[in-house]
Amino acid sequence: MTLSIIALRSRNNKLEKVALELLGKAKRFYNEEINVIVPIGSSDSNEIIAELEQAGADKIFFLKNEHLEKYSTNLYREAILQALRKIQPDIILTGATTNGRDLAPRIASALQTGLTADCTELSLNEENKLAATRPTFGGSLMATILSRKIPQMATVRPKVFQQPTPNKDNKAIVEIIDINLPETSSNVKEINFRPKTLENSSLEEADIIVAAGRGIKTAENFKLLSKFAEKLGGKIAASRGLVDMKMCNSNIQIGQTGKTVTPKIYIACGISGATQHIEGMKGSQTIIAINNDPQAPIFQIADYKIIGDLSEILPMLIEEVKRN
Repeated sequence: MTLSIIALRSRNNKLEKVALELLGKAKRFYNEEINVIVPIGSSDSNEIIAELEQAGADKIFFLKNEHLEKYSTNLYREAILQALRKIQPDIILTGATTNGRDLAPRIASALQTGLTADCTELSLNEENKLAATRPTFGGSLMATILSRKIPQMATVRPKVFQQPTPNKDNKAIVEIIDINLPETSSNVKEINFRPKTLENSSLEEADIIVAAGRGIKTAENFKLLSKFAEKLGGKIAASRGLVDMKMCNSNIQIGQTGKTVTPKIYIACGISGATQHIEGMKGSQTIIAINNDPQAPIFQIADYKIIGDLSEILPMLIEEVKRN
């Protein structure tokens, strides 16, 4: 049996870190060969090799073709399919990033197999089949799904698994696969690229996150929290409840039906602590909770607890930050 991880690169040729997270998780539940497939153009690959080796890869397959320098749905699909037909893995995993979500269903369709998307847990069942767990029914239930066909495929949300501790002694077999890929196989051509400039564009990478819940009550308090997050050098986020109240956009939602984050400091303001929200932020290093309900579930996982009226506490916190 073989498990393959499809590792994609960012525009600056850096490995998307979810590939390392998948390697770390796979090493914990899969005892046979784990290989990584990396589509790459003419860029230097030494840094990527080192990262994947130290994360535990047994083999690394680089798919070489000049047209793979930048992500393209059709070109990447064709290149990866050529590799998969050679490798014949039993399990295929990739990150549920923007490009991963675009690519994975097209590969699954071409291989005539199923795909479990946006998973938050992976394991093998008693029959050595991939058991992929994901939220369903709006995040109110968790479903564990088995595939009837081989290969078994799943995409996994970034940040739900920890990156493994680097092992500098691990060495992987590196193989270059030359891909026959005429540029005409793509019906899309990039004309220009403008980087995302929205305030929440790097929420998953933020060291400090200030998250607002239903308990903030007013749009004015949300504005105050946004200013508080900015003063701390952090990012503003929200619970599903606040999104449902139409106070903010869903692209800053934390939880099973939103983003998964692991900041150094997570400040939960007016958030009761529903299970679906906690699943998205429980990996935070330090959790500070502000709530007027002493029995709020969020306090069960908080490192620091502030019990009181947010509208009274928040101005004091902002003033304290200003003084420092």
